[in-house]
Amino acid sequence: MKKINALFDHLIDTLAVIAGIFIIFIMFAECYEVVARYFFRRPTVWSVEFCEYMLFLLAFLGTTWVLRKKAHISVTIVL
Repeated sequence: MKKINALFDHLIDTLAVIAGIFIIFIMFAECYEVVARYFFRRPTVWSVEFCEYMLFLLAFLGTTWVLRKKAHISVTIVL
């Protein structure tokens, strides 16, 4: 059971790193989009949509890591 828990923790950490890489890529893609649009008058076709999909995935990739660290708001419902 400890091996499964360690494997799951490693998977959560890996997904958090991927989410961090996505955030960095979003930052560079949007900066590139601004430079391409306003300085070179050649906007990209892919930047906005790709960043939208990445933002959507960030919610799922980072949620388990945040919940494991108890850094998220949690609600307890008593029935």
